[in-house]
Amino acid sequence: MKILFCSELFWPFVGGIERLGAKLVSDLQKRGQEVTVITSHGDQYLPDEDSLDGVAVIRYPFRRTLKDGHPAKFMKERRKVESRIRSLNPDIVHMYSVGAGLFFLRDTLRNAGVPLVVTLHNETLLLQGSGRSSILAETLRTATWVTGCSAAVLNEARKLVPEICDRSCVIRNSFELGAFNPTPVPTKPMRLLCLGRLIPEKGFDTAISTLNAVHERFPGVRLEIAGDGPERKSLEQLVASLGLENSVEFLGPVPPEQVPHVIDRASIVLMPSHTEGLPVAAIEAALVGRPIVATGVGGIPEIVRDEVTGLLTRPGSLAEFIKATATLLAAPKRIVEMGLSARQYANAQFSWPRYRDAHVELYEGLTKDLERDHSAA
Repeated sequence: MKILFCSELFWPFVGGIERLGAKLVSDLQKRGQEVTVITSHGDQYLPDEDSLDGVAVIRYPFRRTLKDGHPAKFMKERRKVESRIRSLNPDIVHMYSVGAGLFFLRDTLRNAGVPLVVTLHNETLLLQGSGRSSILAETLRTATWVTGCSAAVLNEARKLVPEICDRSCVIRNSFELGAFNPTPVPTKPMRLLCLGRLIPEKGFDTAISTLNAVHERFPGVRLEIAGDGPERKSLEQLVASLGLENSVEFLGPVPPEQVPHVIDRASIVLMPSHTEGLPVAAIEAALVGRPIVATGVGGIPEIVRDEVTGLLTRPGSLAEFIKATATLLAAPKRIVEMGLSARQYANAQFSWPRYRDAHVELYEGLTKDLERDHSAA
């Protein structure tokens, strides 16, 4: 089967969605599928043509072209994309993440004559902001099938675009640690961890304020913040204003293979997000056996079982987040018990083979349906 995999960002970007996408296409290729990735350069100067584990990666300047605002340049890039897709002649197209590339790909994919799968991670915010007439809503209505990374994401999308109700399903994000073997939860000293892109949506300022609130009661506790992004400077300024320079460490970007090791140093993972789909970091934390204190937004309650594998708080309530964090810091035995429960639950519910095989079954089912339709015609 020839699969065209479209992702707004892709390797070497290392966000949760990008890591999932890279692992998925690599596994599909190793199992005999012919996969080609179409993606953007993002904000980096990367090769136009590349490869990852035998998978061809083709990059276009989607974002730069839209930012330039020149119609002639837009049409030129759009024709390039259209010509390349025709030459690839895929059996199925999977739009794995949505972004600027959608403006260049939409019409070509709609007219390609093959099944189009669209995966939603947290793009329902785009639907809420622009309504039923948005380019994303139109793409969902013309897609052959829509998947959501969590039940929360898919349910929201079905409310906003009810036409997809009978041709959509949940394929929950999953991950695996490979040969990594977690160590017991460290409780002396206590370490808190935030992991992800440093953007306002992640709410890492709440984590810093939480540390400030509990620091006097738990003087040895430290906070590590792993990741990078546009909010780093303002977060560093907040740390300095609170006098927490000796208690907070910014680790910067962490290579994917090192993420489990960073989580393994933590006692508790903090996720004070304002919005989420189903964060890969939460799945990894659970697989490593670390309890999570999180806001109950998006798909987080589908991985964090309140009072069992972690604690959930109301979005926007700093007081609740502080109380939940302090509750666990005061109960080392409970941290260990929740960590064990988290690992058991994640291994049972978020196994990587289930994720990969669900996509293969979906691809095969849709292509067979198309073949039957052609035969009947």
